[in-house]
Amino acid sequence: MKYKFHDGGRSNTPFQKKSNLGDCVIRACTLATKLPYQKVWEDLCELSKTTGMFPNHRQTYEIFLAEHGWIKQKTPRDKNKRTISIRNWEFNKSALVAVSRHLVFVDKQTVFDTWDCRTRKIQHYFISTSQLMGA
Repeated sequence: MKYKFHDGGRSNTPFQKKSNLGDCVIRACTLATKLPYQKVWEDLCELSKTTGMFPNHRQTYEIFLAEHGWIKQKTPRDKNKRTISIRNWEFNKSALVAVSRHLVFVDKQTVFDTWDCRTRKIQHYFISTSQLMGA
């Protein structure tokens, strides 16, 4: 698994000069849905009004992902049924991967994020319905 720096398009928004935004959900959802960063941010904020949770809360982003055709999958495990890190995950498609307090986009054995989180253990992941149908 490789790592490539990617801000999800934040550098094209008014938020570009901010740091430590806690925007991993927005970045990952932007890369997965191919929607503009600002649109994803606005959609998640609007959806959070109905969930009563923040835009980066699991209850909010899981609804957003489902609306865009992404389905939650079980935790991948090794042959001894232990959880694995992103680095050791042999997955060649696109996925949004949830690790402890973080969401990241993975595509064809590359992690796209603002920091290298490959050592983190995978809790669960999301795959698009189009990939499931093609599998």
